[in-house]
Amino acid sequence: IDGASAAGGGTSVSDGLELGRAEVNRGARADVPRTILLLTDGVQTVDGNDDTAIAKAAAVKQDGVSIVAVGFGGANEQTMRAIASAPSSDFAFFGASMDEVRQHFASDRLCELAASPKAPPPPPSTPAPPGLPPSPPSPSPAPPSPPACVVKLELVLVLDKSGSVRAEQSSLLAFAREMVSQFRLDATEGARVGVVEFSSDAATLTPLTGSLSDVLTAIDGASAAGGGAAGAGAPPA
Repeated sequence: IDGASAAGGGTSVSDGLELGRAEVNRGARADVPRTILLLTDGVQTVDGNDDTAIAKAAAVKQDGVSIVAVGFGGANEQTMRAIASAPSSDFAFFGASMDEVRQHFASDRLCELAASPKAPPPPPSTPAPPGLPPSPPSPSPAPPSPPACVVKLELVLVLDKSGSVRAEQSSLLAFAREMVSQFRLDATEGARVGVVEFSSDAATLTPLTGSLSDVLTAIDGASAAGGGAAGAGAPPA
């Protein structure tokens, strides 16, 4: 992810969604859910307008791909809700800043959306037999670190890198790291993650992979903000 080129250019959300669909479908495992996480701070300014992005999202969802739509800054909240899968109350989120977005997804929020069906709640504890004195309370253990989300999933992050993102790009890439790190990546029994960036065009930073180190290596190669899109554009719709 840190191989992302510098932020710059217009905003074509539809190009990002189209390339995200191509990547999440490429080599997808049978019967494994496919999800796109879209992150943008603006409206579509090239290749059409927000209606174009909404129409592209409808085609992606018709293909069986779920969309988690996250907007911040200058993004249009209603557009994010129209792009997102239903119910938009779960699959869309709008924050005033990247800090607010990161706080919202800081726990396992994305894992909860991706996991279907959700695991059943644990059974209630069995009460002690009558007549026995209660056991003394055990000392409180140190809270464990949150477990990685263990779920089979094909997930592609579609990240805005247009000029308006420049001030927030480092926080945006940190958010991408945080989202990837929530999952146990594994090519057979866990999640695979790919990353796409877009401005006026879209480019693939990494295809779907079950290697966390490969994704984080891409993150660590991030270039300074400022510049155009890297790599090839989105395939024709």
